[in-house]
Amino acid sequence: MSQRQVYLSGWSAYHPEGRLTNDDLVDRLDTTHEWLEAKIGIRERRKAEDGETIASMGARAAQAALAQAGLGVGDIDLIIGATSFDDVTLPAAAARIGDALGCQAHAFDVKAACSGWMVGLDVADSFLATGKAERVLVCAGEHSATGVDPDDRASASFFGDASVAAVVQRERPARGLQLVDLVRDSDNAMHDAVVVPYAGWFRMDAHRTRLWVEAAVAKASSELLDRTGLEAGDLRAFVCHQANLRLLEHVADHLHVPAERHWHNVEWAGNTASAGAPSALFDALEREHDDLEDGDPILVVTVGAGLNVIGALLRWVTTSS
Repeated sequence: MSQRQVYLSGWSAYHPEGRLTNDDLVDRLDTTHEWLEAKIGIRERRKAEDGETIASMGARAAQAALAQAGLGVGDIDLIIGATSFDDVTLPAAAARIGDALGCQAHAFDVKAACSGWMVGLDVADSFLATGKAERVLVCAGEHSATGVDPDDRASASFFGDASVAAVVQRERPARGLQLVDLVRDSDNAMHDAVVVPYAGWFRMDAHRTRLWVEAAVAKASSELLDRTGLEAGDLRAFVCHQANLRLLEHVADHLHVPAERHWHNVEWAGNTASAGAPSALFDALEREHDDLEDGDPILVVTVGAGLNVIGALLRWVTTSS
């Protein structure tokens, strides 16, 4: 299969300093340390502090991504945003982030919940492939206090806050990621499995959703590996939607991905929804970049309300090749 000439040249994840620990949850909810460890494997969740918003957190990630790419705001043609838990219904998070950056690029959001950043990457790929843009800033972020009931153990135990941004471009960078292939699928009959009603709280049919997610991630992963002629053992890393650590471990085991090649941050960041998979990817790239080799394949798969699944096969690239 021919590879796309689309690259990530700069990226960043911002995790706020606020924390919601398991001690905090045990003190005020009907839960225990044993349940939290056994069922979800999350120790703490990062939380936006007073005054932090989707725009301010998104701008921090975007500024760092632009700096890594060696670009300024005037180099960006398009900003794509994504969020599940926003501060406002309108306008688009992308427009507010653009204003915070001082960037006048065309801006809009995609609405795909936890897969939002990946869907934004897919849209950016289309804009770049058709010549409608040269460089796109793809952002995602979550402010969970706007949609998660703090007194509901079934949701408050999971969600954290974060923001991510990446510069996606046609020109090959000196160091970055190449987008090799994408797969996507949806089951619209499952649209009611994960819902945030207008002016209401997040709710999910956990059992029904988990069964669909496990099957969808396995199918998307297998399809990407088959289409690119790879096996799970060839992967430098696997990154999945950061729902909870126990689910991630189960999925990785099913795919026969060794623990050291399974990149995740949910245990200390919480489920950061649309920022989850990309933040786990970007955090690990910063940690592992000295050990990466040109051509190393990375599989990223995430799911969102809809229900939808989207996967990407990325390759680490350097100018050495």
